[in-house]
Parts: sequence; structure tokens; C-alpha cells
Amino acid sequence: MKSLKIVFLLLFVCTYAFADELKEIVIFEDSLGVTENKAASNVEVVSKEKIKNLNPSTTADLLKMISGVSVKGYDTKHINVDMGGYGAEKGGLNSVVLLNGRRISNPDMSGVDWSFITVDNVDRVEVFHGGNSVLFGDRATGGAINIVTKKPTKSGVTLKTEGGSYGTYHGNLAGQYANDNIAFLINLDKYRTDGYRDNSELETKSISGDFTFYQDKYELNAYANYSDSEYGLPGGVTEAQMSANGRDYSATPRDGGDDKEYLYGVGGKLFLPLGELNVKADFRKRERDYTYYTSYYHAVDKLSSKSINPFYTLNINHKGYSNRLVLGLDYIKYDVESDSESAYSNDSFELDRSMTGLYISDRANIDGIIVEAGYRSQKLKDDYNSDSLTKDETENAYNALLGYETDKLGSFYVRFDKSFRFPTTDELREYYGGLNTDIEPQTAKTYAIGYDYDYKGYYAGASVYKQKTNNEIFTNPNFYPFSNENIDTKRKGAGLKVGYAGKNLNVEGAYSYVDADINEGASEGNDIPLLSKDQLKATVGYKTPVGVGVYYFGSYYSSTYAGNDYTNTKEKLDAYIVSDVKVDYEYKNFRVYFKINNVFNEQYYDYAYRTAYSESYYPAAERNFAAGLTFRY
Repeated sequence: MKSLKIVFLLLFVCTYAFADELKEIVIFEDSLGVTENKAASNVEVVSKEKIKNLNPSTTADLLKMISGVSVKGYDTKHINVDMGGYGAEKGGLNSVVLLNGRRISNPDMSGVDWSFITVDNVDRVEVFHGGNSVLFGDRATGGAINIVTKKPTKSGVTLKTEGGSYGTYHGNLAGQYANDNIAFLINLDKYRTDGYRDNSELETKSISGDFTFYQDKYELNAYANYSDSEYGLPGGVTEAQMSANGRDYSATPRDGGDDKEYLYGVGGKLFLPLGELNVKADFRKRERDYTYYTSYYHAVDKLSSKSINPFYTLNINHKGYSNRLVLGLDYIKYDVESDSESAYSNDSFELDRSMTGLYISDRANIDGIIVEAGYRSQKLKDDYNSDSLTKDETENAYNALLGYETDKLGSFYVRFDKSFRFPTTDELREYYGGLNTDIEPQTAKTYAIGYDYDYKGYYAGASVYKQKTNNEIFTNPNFYPFSNENIDTKRKGAGLKVGYAGKNLNVEGAYSYVDADINEGASEGNDIPLLSKDQLKATVGYKTPVGVGVYYFGSYYSSTYAGNDYTNTKEKLDAYIVSDVKVDYEYKNFRVYFKINNVFNEQYYDYAYRTAYSESYYPAAERNFAAGLTFRY
């Protein structure tokens, strides 16, 4: 059966599509004003048309469909996204996530709350593969993801309702208004599921609004997002527990939490005689209240931030020459508070973190010859209020690219990048309450070569890279003398995509490979755990003339060592393939659909940890179903 599934998946990897308007895609325009004249192999845009066709239930499900992006979950709530081959354990700390160009990656080890971003409000997703701390700052060692929400172009109302396995319900109501000077949108969303496993329920209620005022010489924008999530924490289980109670068993039936998050801000764009001046100011608050009853631990974490990002862009276009210059400043200040109590002790701390970055990036095209260069200097300041201690760090980033574009033969480029990551607040603050003053910032140097081709709906892209990382921040499996440590690593990888986009038929396939090794110490030469070297993703869609659409999405992940197995001596986790299918029908303002997720009922683990004394598995969902209705007026 597994060989049949592999053949079924590989049938579609010969072509790659679902692309529209590839020749002039605006990349990260809402954040940094960087334009790619053609789709580059290290840049991927998931268009609104593709999102509509794939119709994912959540934003995390949408990200699973992107080549080179690995999405793993401990449970229904806690999802980590890995780019660049950093592994499922800390991969999410090596990429930057933005919402409309606004940084929402957290200063601690917690991942982005993807339930905070309603999938029905997503217009497109812009993905930058590879290091680029020049534009995106701290953590952009593996890549960056910018979620762009919808901007209304006409007035209307959209209603969506969906139900499915595990008591899942999803309802969304969006209203919008637009004229020549005003665009306004409000989005109400509720998502609830019992989850595949016991005590893996999740209920999220959210509301968001966006208002933009347009004039010939300027634009003004204001927005706000709020979400409230209640969730269970099913935890890990042993093989013996699964054998006795089933894969959906939870040994922690009472553990759970409640998260509340606010994000709001204002922005403006001024059109100058030469260039544009953009300013964004953002404010955020998050509170997490969670309890592990099994281990008698309760914690309340509070996070607040404020940021400002002014940047200036200058475009020059004259005959066979074009140039785009970006100058910017990033400032963000975090206030972190934590209070916890357990059967053994109580602990509390306060930490203020501020980061200030100055950057410049310039891209020139001279008769098809592309030259790009950029530089950033970023300063970090930590004030450990509860310990009366301060610490300052400064890191620099730079990159350079040389490429050549042709109309018929495609485009080529070579690229160098130096990026960095500062330790998170809880990597510095150890589990026993002390400060890890030995941990250092991590830096990475990446060399890449890429090629792209696009002609009459057919297109292809290929890239190879090599990266060396100094002081990569890992979890110390021995937890001595600290629970986090610096280890040098090295990576080499490749990506391939080929495709076709037609009027009715759209097919896509993508393959990515990464070999990540520890480069020092007793585990030198060993593979980094929780990282599949090979990933394969394929999507096929066909829309009949009468409005019926049939779609397939499949993904393959090769075997990997479990978490903590730095010695590579324990049995690997099995490779797995997951296939989803969907059928929909559109008639006038209505759309109905039916989905089967994990058609072949694959049994696999997103996460698993093994030590000499313990094991812990996090089983993923088996075959499940969903059906829904969308109405637009």
C-alpha cells in the first residue's frame, strides 16, 4: 500500500502550477517595498486563487501546502513552522513571520499562534526561502513568511460555515465596503474542534478590522485584531500507553490553557516627488494562562510590545535600467512577565527587551543584469528587572546577489547572505530560574545558486545552497550545565519546482532536500534530529466547465531521528505520506465542498522524543472529513 501511495504522489511531481501573474509579482510590498520583476526560485507567492482552490481549514493547513516549509504540531493549538532545515524542535525560531509586513514572531520560544490569523481573511502568502536578516532582522536565518490579509475592492458580504470530524465547526462572517477613497473590512470568526486526541480540544473566537483611506498623495491605514483561545494539552504518550489505550489517548486529561491576544496599529504612506515614505506603528498584547495538573504546574505569561517601522523607497526606471532602493529603521520593545507556581517552588520574572535595526538594500537591473546588495546593523538590549542585570548585543547582516534575466532562457542568480538570531528570552532564562549568561547569538553564512524559467504557463525553478552556522542554539539533552547551548552546524540543500498553469488544469510539484549536520563536539557529523532530509509536495486541480472542481494535495516526509537523539543511535521515526482530496461546486454566489484529509489513513508522528530513560510521542490525526458552504453577495 505504501508503494502505491508513493507512485500516486510521484505521478504529479513532473509539473508545477497554480501560479498567476508570475511576470510581475510584488513581494513584501506591504512590509519593505521589495519588487521582483520575475518569480525567483527563493521567493514563492501563494495567490488568492490558489488559496480559494485548496480551501484550507486553517492558516496552518495552508502553510503545509508550500514547498520547502515544514509544519509540525504538538497538538491542535501549538504549531511550529520550519524553513531552511533547522528541524521541528527549534525551526520556528529560525524564521520570521509577518502579518501585513508587521512582525508577529514572539521574543520567547513560543511559536506564532496561527489560530490568531483567520484563513478566510488571507489574501495571499509571500514566502522568502533562505537567510535574509538584512530585510527581516533577527531570526531570518531560514526564511520569512508574510501573511497579507484582504483589502476590499468592492462592497459585499461573505458567509462560510464548515463542519467535520472530531466535532469540528468553523464559521466566518466578513463584511466589506469600498469606494474610490475608502476601503473597510471587518471579519468575525469562530473555530471549534474536539481534536483527534483526548484533551486536544480547541475553541478560538476572533475579530479583525482594517480601514484604509486613499488620496493621490498619501494613504492612511488603521487595523485591529483580537482572538481568545481555550485549548487542551494532550501531551506526549509512550508506545505502551498507545498499545493499551489507542493513538488518541492522553495521559494528561486535565491540562490546558486560555490565550488572549490583541494586535492593533496605524500606518501611512506618503508619495514624494522622489520615492515613497512609509511609517507603521504597532501595539500588541498577549496573555497565556495554562496549567499542567499532572505535574502540578501553573503559569501566567504576559507579553506586550510596541514597534515603529519607517522606511523609504526610491524607484528609478529609464529604458533598459531600473533601480529600487530601500532605507529603513526597525524599533521594537517587548515587556515580558511570567509568574509560575508548582509543587516545589514559585517563580516570577520580568524582562524588557528592545531591538533597533538600521538597514539599506538596493537592487539594480541593467539590460537584464541584476545586482543586489544590502546591509543591516541591529542592536539588542535586555533588562532583567527581576535580576538587576542588563546585557547588550550587536549583530550585522549583509547580502549580495548577481543575476541575469532573459525573456526566453529564464533567469539565473548567485547569492551570498549573512544572517543572525539572538537567543530568545526563555533560552536565556533557564528552567530552574537562573540566567544563562554563556549563550551567544547565532550567525549563519549562506551561498546559493538559482535558476527560473517561465513561458506560456509552463515554468520551472531550481536552487542549491550551502550554509555554515556558528553558535546555533540547541536544547541541551543533558540539561547540564544549562538547558540551552551553542553548537556549530552545517547544511547543504536543494529545491526543484516545475509546473503548468492552464485555464482549467493546474498542477504543481516541488521537491526539497536538506542535509543538516552537527559540526563540533561528541556528535560531530551526526544529523540534526526531527528533520526530514527529503520533502515532496504535489497539488493537482481540475475545474470542469460546469463548475465542478476536483483537487488533490499530497506531501511526503522522509524518516528522521527523534528529538534529543543527537547521537543518532536510536531507531528513526518512519517516513510518511499524507494525501488530501477535495471536490467543490460553484453556482452563482454559492460554493459547496467536501474534503477527505489523510485519505490513506496514514499513522505518523509530528513530534517524538527519546532518551535513555524515557520516550514521548505526539500522534497526528488519521483519516477525517470536512464539508462546507460559502455564500458571497
